[in-house]
Order: sequence, then structure tokens, then C-alpha cells
Amino acid sequence: MTITDLPGIYSLSPYTLEEVVARNYLISERPDAILNLIDGTNLERNLYLTTQLTELGIPVVVAINMMDVVEKNGDRINAVELSRALGCRVVEISALKGNGIMEAAEAAIDAAKNGKTVPMHTFSGTVEHALAHIEEAAVHRLPEEQQRWYAVKLFERDDKVLGQLNLSGSVLSHIETDIQAAEKEMDDDAESIITNERYIYIGSIIKGCLKKKSAGRMTNSDRIDRIVTNRFLGLPIFAAVMFLVYYISMVTVGASATDWANDGLFGDGFHLFGIGSAAYGEASEEYGDAALIVDGYDAYVEENSTAPTGDFPYEAADDETLEVTVETASLADYEGALAVMGQYGDEPDPADYGVWVPGIPVLVGNALEAVGAADWLAGLINDGIVAGVGAVLGFVPQMLVLFLLLAFLEACGYMARIAFVLDRIFRKFGLSGNTIILLSTIVIWFSTYFGFTSEGFRMLGEEEMDQSLLAAVGSAIAWIFIPLGWGNWQAAVASITGLVAKENIVGTMGILYPGGWPEIGANFTMAAGYSFLVFNLLCAPCFAAIGAIRREMNSAKWTWFAIGYQCGLAYAAALMVYQIGSAFMGNLNVIGLLAAIVILGGMIYMLFRPYKEATKLTTGMKLKMAK
Repeated sequence: MTITDLPGIYSLSPYTLEEVVARNYLISERPDAILNLIDGTNLERNLYLTTQLTELGIPVVVAINMMDVVEKNGDRINAVELSRALGCRVVEISALKGNGIMEAAEAAIDAAKNGKTVPMHTFSGTVEHALAHIEEAAVHRLPEEQQRWYAVKLFERDDKVLGQLNLSGSVLSHIETDIQAAEKEMDDDAESIITNERYIYIGSIIKGCLKKKSAGRMTNSDRIDRIVTNRFLGLPIFAAVMFLVYYISMVTVGASATDWANDGLFGDGFHLFGIGSAAYGEASEEYGDAALIVDGYDAYVEENSTAPTGDFPYEAADDETLEVTVETASLADYEGALAVMGQYGDEPDPADYGVWVPGIPVLVGNALEAVGAADWLAGLINDGIVAGVGAVLGFVPQMLVLFLLLAFLEACGYMARIAFVLDRIFRKFGLSGNTIILLSTIVIWFSTYFGFTSEGFRMLGEEEMDQSLLAAVGSAIAWIFIPLGWGNWQAAVASITGLVAKENIVGTMGILYPGGWPEIGANFTMAAGYSFLVFNLLCAPCFAAIGAIRREMNSAKWTWFAIGYQCGLAYAAALMVYQIGSAFMGNLNVIGLLAAIVILGGMIYMLFRPYKEATKLTTGMKLKMAK
């Protein structure tokens, strides 16, 4: 016995890839029986697929899941009446509690051996008249049990069925006349007519077999649905919810945890439970302000070859924005600054305040120094492995908070509701490895700190990275990204390493920019930074995902097409972000801006053009014609 698990779908209409795959399998392979799992708490939505399955001429067994929830809500489903109305066996189950599972399996096996499903529902007289004409004119030579399904699909003008049957022009003209007559009489298009007729039939079934405790009263879920799935409020509410998720995970709770991981755990260290952090912060700020004034005084003396006789300027940098401003200090301020620096002696050490826990790089560095490790080995371990993997793991707290919030939205049912709201929009587009990271960071470190110089192949210092193996590779492809605003070899290499795993981009940037955010900020404008993020978020996924695409597509050609499409879309989006953003910031590039406007216009056209089925998946099928 072979059991095939098909994708979860709500309809056999070929709008999504999942629906196409499931439908093609059922039509071409024609299994001995179908076990149709439906949600007992949402019969109306689930029975739509059931009415289609019963038309295929394949024995169907319906398993009503979540019966424990139905009973908990005080509702009752008459399985016997539902079975009579559908014309197939109906079994009640609870997958959560394991009730009825074996009964459903045995019913499916029995149906495969002895069962037969005859569709019990009929459409209105007008539709049935048209279907009878279609069966007689176009599908009468097909096996009797398949004729109704094909007739319904021809009535709906299903492109795939029309292409599969390859009907003559005269037959097509004949059935089109019948379809148009039905459309004119019922004042609707053929597909909508079938959809409405099915739901009318489903409504009659539910009326006879479902007794709801809260009949006539709105449940809390119904009240929520009226708000979050409202055609006008749904999208603004979704935007507000996603902003709140982003704000909590990236700005408040998640950001605090990530700062601790980056600056503390994988940085110099941290004060245990915050003991001593406030005192150290005050001392560090006081000493830092004094040092700026003293440095400004020394700079004035060096520039003017004489001491200032009054006020003098000095530079101060904002810790958050890194913006440098010019401040003014008096000679009294200078004397006070000297006193402060004399009081502290050296710059305050956080280890002298409270309970200080050294960070992992410090502990590893001290251990390597204690055992007398070679410079290249110490650099590989600390600057390569610890720095690279640490840069990735530093973002784990933010990701943890983000996924916890998304899991909450999924568990409470909001994600299912917003999927309903967005379904119409998405259909316009035809949509309805820690070990690898470790190995790749080692490779990145080695190719960054080793290269050929006038002295031959050797380990390089940080000031010699431009001569590294990685710089040579990156420089060869960096020109491709110049229109995106980040045509330097470091950014190009970071994007390429993202193909191994997206987390690698963070690790690579941590290695190639050892100066951290100030060094990165010096190499990226705001528009270029957003362009870099957009490109790497949209481009081809990691190797593992590409492998999954290859297995699902079962075609090297379509796999390469998918990779090319994703990279092309990412490049186009990043180009628009950089060129349009730069234009707004006063950095106009006429050719680049024109290209961005053309791409934007093309995307808008694709978004709002009249919808024609975007998902194309064909499967060879052989039909046996009855003689």
C-alpha cells in the first residue's frame, strides 16, 4: 500500500502551485481512494474542496478533524447526515488526541477496495442544462465517472483542461454558446457561477448536519474577523501589527538583548546583573568628556604653535549617530579636564567596577596567549572563528524575539486571517547549518588575512587587506554592484558568501570591517546601505534552499531560472532604492534614475495588469477514451 501526502489546499482550481500539483496528481495518477481531512470548526471553507473531490470519480472518505474542539464549543456535527449529503463515508477524528485515526485509515482502505463515490449535489437548472450539453458534445468518450468533473471544468473555461482535451474548433464553439447562455441568464461569469452554486449547496448541507451552540449569536472569533479581515481596515491593521512586531524585536526588547550579546558576550565583557555598570558609565563619560577637551587643546597648540589665550574648539562625536560636532571650551574647562584625567590616571577599566565577566574573545585570547599560540593560529581562532560566528550569534536574541512574536500571531489565528486578506493581492503574482557557517567563516578569514605581496604568499596585517585573496576575487565582481551604490570588494564578497547561508553576510562584514559600525558607516551612504539590505534580502537563498528548489522542481533548468529570477528581482529593487534614494538626497545620477523609473513602471504594470493565470505547471497525462 502506498500513501501519498498531497499539499494542503482548499480548492482544485489551479491558482497556486500547491493546487496545481495536487490536481495533476489526482487526475493523472488516479489513486484508489482519497482521504480528505477537513477542519470541523470551519466546515464551510473545507467542504468546497470536498464537493470537487466527489466529482473526480475516485472513492472519497472524509475525516472531520478537531472534533474535540467542536465538542468543547458545544457544537454537534451529524456525521451520518453529512455522509448521506456528500455521498461518501464520513469519520470523526481528533489528531491532537489520537481519536478515530485508525477508523479513518481503515475506512480509506475499505473505500479503495470496495468504495464508490457518487456526487450527490446538483447545480441550478441553467447550469445543469449547460453541463449536460458539454458532456454530450465534448467528454462523452471519457470514462463515465470522470465526465462530470471535466464538464464542470470546461464550463469554467479551465485553461489546463482545454489544452489537455485538445477539442476541435466546432466543439469549442458549441460549448462556448452554452456557457454564454448560462452567463447571460444568471448575470455572472462562469467560474463565479460555479463557485456561488457550490457555496449554496454547502450552506444547505451545513444547515442539515451542523448544530451550533451559539447559532444566531456572534462568537468572539466572528467579532475579531469582522475587524481584522475588513476590506478597508485589514491592511492598515496588518501594517500596524507588523510595525509593532518589528519595534519590539528590533528596537526595544530584541535590541537590548542583541546589544548585550554583541558588546558583552562576544565583546569585551559585561557586568553581571548590571552590578557596577552605572558607576562605570558615569566614570567613563566623565573621563571621555575630559579627554575630548584635552585633545582639542593639544590640537590647537599643534595647529597654531601656541597655546590658546581664551576659548578654543574641540570635536565631539555622538555615540549613537557618530555625528561629529564642534564644541567650545574655556581655559577653566581645560584645567578641570586635566584634573579629572589626573584623578583617574588611565581610562576607566570596566573590570574595576562591580562584578565584571570577560567576553568570549577576551577569554579565548587570554587562553591562546597563555599557551603561546602562534600569531596565525590566534588570528584564525579569535579574528576568524570567534569574530565570524559571534557576529552571527549576536543577532540570535533579536531573531528569537521575532519568531516568538510570529509564533504567537500564528497560534492565535491572526496569520491565517491576514492570509485571507492578502490572497487577492498575491494572486496577481501567481502566489496564493551551523557547521556551514563555521567552515565558511574560516575560509573567509583565511582568504582575508592571506595573500600575495612583493615578499611572496604570507599572512597580512589589517592594513594590507587590499592585497588579500578575497580582495582579488571581490574586486573582479565589485563593478557589477556600482549602480547599487556599494561597488567595493568587501560588500561584493559579503553578498556572495550569503549564498552559503544568509547569516554569513553578517559574519563576513564583521571580519572585513574590523572597525565595526563606524568603519561600515564610512563606506556606505544611507541609500547604499538600504540598497545592500534589499539586495541581500531578496536575492537567491542559501545553498540548502537552492537544493530544496532543485528537488521540488526536478529540473536543473528551472532551478537556474528561479535563481536568476530572484537575483534579477533583487538587483532591480536595490537599483531603485539606491538611485531614487540618492536623487532625494541630492546625489542625482540621471541615467541611473531613468533606469530605476523604467523598472518601477514595469513592476507597477505587472501589479495592476488584468490577471491571467500566472502559475504554469503542466503534467503529461494519458486519457483512456471509452469506445
